[in-house]
Amino acid sequence: METTKRCPYCGEEINIDATKCRYCKEWLVSPQTQQQPVAQTVIITQPQNGPSLKSNRQGRAGMILGIVACVLFFIPAAGIILGAIGLILSCRGLRTRPKGFAVAGVIISSVAIFMGLIYNLTLLVLALSGPVDYYEDFYTLSQIQATLNL
Repeated sequence: METTKRCPYCGEEINIDATKCRYCKEWLVSPQTQQQPVAQTVIITQPQNGPSLKSNRQGRAGMILGIVACVLFFIPAAGIILGAIGLILSCRGLRTRPKGFAVAGVIISSVAIFMGLIYNLTLLVLALSGPVDYYEDFYTLSQIQATLNL
């Protein structure tokens, strides 16, 4: 049984199973006829009539309202109201995936409500405590002159 053959391009002795000549580098069998793995294209389609898996609008809206409530907590009742609306939207957003915005909205809205309550309660306590006389510890000019015997 023969183990070599002659290259049709350069005439050198090469292995009988060779597909490319090692001397002249010519293809003995065209590269298109060699068996190569076939690439397959896979197309993944998403349902057109269902909610998108990439967005959670209620969770995002709740988070944004929570952030606005944190910024506006010093306006009486604004932080509490916006925080409550943000908390409701975020809790509804927890039913939909992804839940990241919704969880962040619950936390931020809760913090905004807490800050608004503390701030408003502080204002209420200060308002009910009555007027404060800031000048009771200060001396008048005549008292200072009398003390110094001027």
